[in-house]
Amino acid sequence: MPQVIIQGNTYSTYASIDEASSYLIPTSYYAAWSALTPDEQAGRLVESTRILDRQRWKVAYDTFERRVLVEGIVNGSILIAALLASGEADFVANATTASSTKRLKAGSADIEYFRDFSSASNNRFPLEIMEILRSYLGSTGTSSTAGVGGSFVSGVNECSRADQQWGYWSGI
Repeated sequence: MPQVIIQGNTYSTYASIDEASSYLIPTSYYAAWSALTPDEQAGRLVESTRILDRQRWKVAYDTFERRVLVEGIVNGSILIAALLASGEADFVANATTASSTKRLKAGSADIEYFRDFSSASNNRFPLEIMEILRSYLGSTGTSSTAGVGGSFVSGVNECSRADQQWGYWSGI
């Protein structure tokens, strides 16, 4: 189990500083990550671990000891630490990455959003992290982004009699 030491205190994390640095080398986050001191890097890894530990996980991943063995979860924690290092961690203070914009106006043109049709925009984390963590996270009960997704359109099925072509489709 990886651990980091900050000012003499030992903390458990999903990845070591060396693992995180190695993973981030071919990414756009590496410059921001490598600019941090080792204590700052360790702090970002501890913070990302705490963020992930607060999530709802599927039963197979419900303990830290189980999650730390899963490469995808470890990589997700490294990306979260990198986002924290780069200052792009808006998701930390927000329950979702969905936009809360209701209306946009520029001159005489305006757009009003009355419904969010995209379940992908209701992710807890940015897309690049959700793509890694999605299959391990449990459902929050408020969105379908944590591993189960689908669409539902209602109408009548092909056995119903109607003057017009109505259809029924559902999928998960």
